[in-house]
Amino acid sequence: MKKTLMIVLITFIALSLPGADGGKFFFSAKANLLFPSDSNYKDIYGSSVIFPGFEIGFKVIKDFYLLAGYEGFSKDGSTPVLDETAKSTQKVLLFGLGYWGELSDKMGYRIEIGGASFSYKEEAFGETVDGSKFGFFLDSGITHNLGKKFFVSLLLGYCSPSDEVNGVDIRLGGFKTSLGFGIKL
Repeated sequence: MKKTLMIVLITFIALSLPGADGGKFFFSAKANLLFPSDSNYKDIYGSSVIFPGFEIGFKVIKDFYLLAGYEGFSKDGSTPVLDETAKSTQKVLLFGLGYWGELSDKMGYRIEIGGASFSYKEEAFGETVDGSKFGFFLDSGITHNLGKKFFVSLLLGYCSPSDEVNGVDIRLGGFKTSLGFGIKL
């Protein structure tokens, strides 16, 4: 995962140098609401998770941009039947391509697609299970400009990696909505 992050950062730095096509940059801090797609996860930790995240993007050609983001959370729960304490931690590195169109001077829309590198860890019954898996994500939504540099965005999306742990299929991610506040430079 560190290699992937380094490749993404080096690419973004190279694209922002003088002479690179485009060069527009944005940063957004987000509050996310995830509706997990795994029914066993929902039984232990609940049907939704609120967590922070951020994303950066570099405009490369017209309204297209490269993006990278990070999201992560820890959630405590209890197992059904035995009522034992459980803890889940997930960290997600996102990278992909987006399109930022304008509807008017104040309103716009975004569509993003790309890869999602999930690392997860779950502790329950004195055991720890961890791993990482790669999947995809798709987000789309609206933006509202607050002057020339600042914006808010409301994005809806889905992220879908899955894995097998001790013979049990698990689905990471699910449907997500994000409310972000950002700056364009």
